[in-house]
Amino acid sequence: MFWASHVPRPKPGPDCQDFRKLNRTAAKCGVRNARDLAEFRKHTDIKLVPPGPMGVLPKVIPSDVIPSFAYGSKSRPSTPITHVIGNQYATESEEARCCKDQFMSCIRVTYKFSSKEVLCLLPGKRIRSLMMLQPQLLKHHAL
Repeated sequence: MFWASHVPRPKPGPDCQDFRKLNRTAAKCGVRNARDLAEFRKHTDIKLVPPGPMGVLPKVIPSDVIPSFAYGSKSRPSTPITHVIGNQYATESEEARCCKDQFMSCIRVTYKFSSKEVLCLLPGKRIRSLMMLQPQLLKHHAL
């Protein structure tokens, strides 16, 4: 036993007749039976017109033209993980805290304030007035 696989029918070429138009034209001309239709086909030649593109042509999308094109909204940049693993943020925080502690102890010694009084001085207008009193002290110490 032999199994024959499917072979698609060849597409109609330019010399094929359009049988739908041919039959419609024959009916309009008054052809009533098969013998008259065969005679009508011998004398009338209506060629098959190749069909045009169906529907709207597909739109060109940016990712087909530009390979690096990405869709969606931009997200925030990723966390610099090397800084997190390398403990850089903790080091910066410790340095800032150390500078602030030095500044507060310097104010305490210079103006003979207690720790609570220095903490009360920091917020608002009091720190600005303190800066006006001793600018050379604040040049060396950052908040």
